[in-house]
Amino acid sequence: KPAADQYGAAASLYRLLTGHNVFPPSASHQELFVRILQSDPVLITTHRLDLPPALATAVHRALSRDSAARFADCRT
Repeated sequence: KPAADQYGAAASLYRLLTGHNVFPPSASHQELFVRILQSDPVLITTHRLDLPPALATAVHRALSRDSAARFADCRT
């Protein structure tokens, strides 16, 4: 669905812009899945202070755990 595609695109952009994954490495895949489901991502500005605030906000909105909080579509 589009909301999942939006999350995937934002996670890819996060990695491209920072060289880091949205969530820090974990000991196991199970631990990583729990983090994804229950935790907010590390702020992109933690890794890139020079990013425009609007871009950082857009990336984090697209990474929201609540799909209804993401953009209605990618043109917004």
